[in-house]
Amino acid sequence: MALELKIKACFIDNCSKLELTDITGEYSLTNLTGWNTPNLNLVDVDAASVTITFPSGTIVVYDVTTAVQTAVIVDEEFQLDLIENTDLPDGIYLITYEVIDEDTDITYTTSIEVLSLCKVKCCIEKMKAKFVEEYCGCNWKTYWDYYQKASALLVGIKSAYACGKKQQAKDLLKQLEKICSFQKCCC
Repeated sequence: MALELKIKACFIDNCSKLELTDITGEYSLTNLTGWNTPNLNLVDVDAASVTITFPSGTIVVYDVTTAVQTAVIVDEEFQLDLIENTDLPDGIYLITYEVIDEDTDITYTTSIEVLSLCKVKCCIEKMKAKFVEEYCGCNWKTYWDYYQKASALLVGIKSAYACGKKQQAKDLLKQLEKICSFQKCCC
């Protein structure tokens, strides 16, 4: 069997960072597609990169060659990169991981998609808090209605994405972002 790359992505620290992790694991009798002999050894990688297509369509390439070459696999994984950005937008991210072995002229590639809803979730929590704050006031129903609609849109986004209806998920996200903007959630 040959090396088969596997990657995971996780938004951490209140979604201000995107952690990219290689979860390929080390070669063993139970993981024939893992790193190291008889497959490609980590130290023999000539080049490695992670390409992220952000929800806006912006494409950024991160060189992770050193991270791969010097990696120590712990619990079948190692960190590739930590993208720190306090303004990671909500939406669908396409992440492509590529490793090149020039000795064999083989390029290994894998891609994943990740849906981020950090900002709209924060917004919904702020709407909920505003509703609770205004419960005894005259406008409590208005706040309640916005909170309910936003919550329903969030469920709709998750459901559409889970069913492979990416465009529908994007459209629902735009609606929810408009509500958040109108409500001045500032997440």
